[in-house]
Amino acid sequence: MEPEYIENDSKNEGKDKNKKKCLSKKRFQKEVKRGRIVGALAVLTVLFVGGCFLWKGDGGLELDKSAVAYEMPDRVVNKDPESISLPGYSILTYRLSEESIKVPLVNPEGNPCYFRYTILLKDTGEELYKSGYIKPGTAITEYPLNRTMDKGRYDIMIDVETVDIEDHTVKLNGGALESVLEVID
Repeated sequence: MEPEYIENDSKNEGKDKNKKKCLSKKRFQKEVKRGRIVGALAVLTVLFVGGCFLWKGDGGLELDKSAVAYEMPDRVVNKDPESISLPGYSILTYRLSEESIKVPLVNPEGNPCYFRYTILLKDTGEELYKSGYIKPGTAITEYPLNRTMDKGRYDIMIDVETVDIEDHTVKLNGGALESVLEVID
């Protein structure tokens, strides 16, 4: 039962004490103010949580901010909505002088999913790079490695994780591509 303000009437004092909780006018105003503050805080909390969820990008999915619109060579487009096109990578070149790789990590246009790339050293499984999710028709064209590398050739795995474009909780068939990382001056 919510408290309510009732004018204090000395004639009725004591008669209705068991039926209603009586508050002084000041106390009643404090209770109303407290209720408004609690309600406002609840609304702000809901807005904050919802904003955090949407801030991540596409419905809570962490999209890679460095991804840009990209057209595959020869305008290759996936025309089958039931399949996923994965690009192949025989070699990635890392230039020490530039501290980045400039071989695009692509999600071909027409794919029914988002891609997330992870580059791993094949022999140790050490993660060298991990992208955010990439929309179809976009690519990350330049990216650094998580650590410095000595000149040479390294066997790597390029793991491609895929999630459904409509329902990001549904993982689709991805791929693990064997490749070589070549580190040069």
